[in-house]
Amino acid sequence: MTYGQGTVNVDMKVNGKWVSNHLSEVWYVPDVSRNLFSVSQTLEKGFVFRAEGNECSFTRDGHVRLRGIRTVNGLYALKMRVVCPEVPAEVCFASADQSLQLWHERLCHQNKTYVKEFLGQRGIEVCESKVSCEGCLYGKHQRGRFHERPSRPIVTGALIHADVCGPMQERSIGGSRYFVCFKDDFSRFRRVFFMESKSEVPNCLKVFLSEAKTAGHTIKEFLSDGGGEFKNSQVCGMLQSCGINIRYSMPYTPEQNGAAERENRTIVEAARSILHHKGLPLKLWAEAVNTAVYVLNRTGPTREKEKTPIELWSASSFNVHYLKVFGTKCFVHVPKQRRQKLDPKSVAGFFVGYCGEKDGYRVWLKKQNKIILSRDVIFENEASYSVIAQNGKSCSVVNEPSVGHGAEIELIKSSDVPDSDVCQEIGEASCDAIDSKECSDEQERNLRDRSMLKKPARYDNCVLLAEHAEPDTYKEAIASKESSEWLAAMKEEMDSLEANNTWELVNLPQDRKAIGSRWDSN
Repeated sequence: MTYGQGTVNVDMKVNGKWVSNHLSEVWYVPDVSRNLFSVSQTLEKGFVFRAEGNECSFTRDGHVRLRGIRTVNGLYALKMRVVCPEVPAEVCFASADQSLQLWHERLCHQNKTYVKEFLGQRGIEVCESKVSCEGCLYGKHQRGRFHERPSRPIVTGALIHADVCGPMQERSIGGSRYFVCFKDDFSRFRRVFFMESKSEVPNCLKVFLSEAKTAGHTIKEFLSDGGGEFKNSQVCGMLQSCGINIRYSMPYTPEQNGAAERENRTIVEAARSILHHKGLPLKLWAEAVNTAVYVLNRTGPTREKEKTPIELWSASSFNVHYLKVFGTKCFVHVPKQRRQKLDPKSVAGFFVGYCGEKDGYRVWLKKQNKIILSRDVIFENEASYSVIAQNGKSCSVVNEPSVGHGAEIELIKSSDVPDSDVCQEIGEASCDAIDSKECSDEQERNLRDRSMLKKPARYDNCVLLAEHAEPDTYKEAIASKESSEWLAAMKEEMDSLEANNTWELVNLPQDRKAIGSRWDSN
């Protein structure tokens, strides 16, 4: 009974020298006590057998490959020895059931250590196995661990991560479906460009390299995935001409470009949140991405404590009170050159971003479907819009914006938000959104008769507040209806001050005047 077939490495003695070779199609038969060599099988492989006197030989191509000598039993013994491998194959000396590999296969390729322990508990001893299981390699092969980089850049601009995000399910107002993000490893400053297609990446990279140079940074290394938008002659030539080392992550290994991949996720999640929080339409995704990047650059963490990305990248400061809630309803002032005498002086819209380093805001006009830029903006949540109707009833005119739908968004890069693209679009928007008719010269106004003016009715709402005023002095507190409560409160306060040794009684120095005190009921 045979248990297997394979190849055996051997040394053959030819002309007094041992030559390494191998035998193929060797059958393993434990019940046979001698090794048998088939002459017929050898002849089929092109060898020539010769027997002369007490010697025999096998030749091929005119060269002797193997020799043997005749024994007393009339058989020929070949001058050959088996070469044992460094890791011996698994051999069953008594029974095939003793093979750990066999039991490993029977138990559905469970861990061999556990298989051996399991069989030992049942009195079954098996031989150790150092052979790799091919089935486990096919079914359980795991990826190697990703270790943290031993060192990271310590200066701004030393390493730039890049990645493209998109396509989005809906085009932005500017027609974009992608965005590309460049992120500095040290400062964590990020720059996004919006694109209609991935072929625009080289142009975006060119602008970014120019901006980095203007900011005084020397880029030494550029890391991205191996996508065609980065791995092309145009991008490689541009980076090499600047002396920048190029690194690509391995195929299907986004972990090697994890900083850029995670950055895109952070930006998209922030943009998705601010869009859906106000129920704005998906076509504003580029504005949301641009706003998220603007805020992250001015508030996000860096590798230097108490420093923001924009401070490390461009050494510019930022006032956090300038920030507004994305999607807030607002009113944009209409210049007098663009309105007539009785036209409204403002137009309603929704705040959708900032104007880069300029002192202004980006506002979406829903009816015109336009984005305009303005610094003269009043935000609805920063003023009181409670008015009193003529009948004396209070009514609120503050309405939450309800625009578009709230479908799931996948943010992409949009080329309409960077200043160069946006300003062109905005210029067109401002002309269409607001009438541009010249207004006539201002005429002198006649003031109305002030003798007929009355106190506004809205002050009536404040009467109740004045009716129950708290006392301003000790005498007023003692004379009030709540005198007992005031005395109890004063005693509790004095006991607390004395228990904490708040003061120390001393004699007033000569020629000195004591500081007065006052009653405070708060």
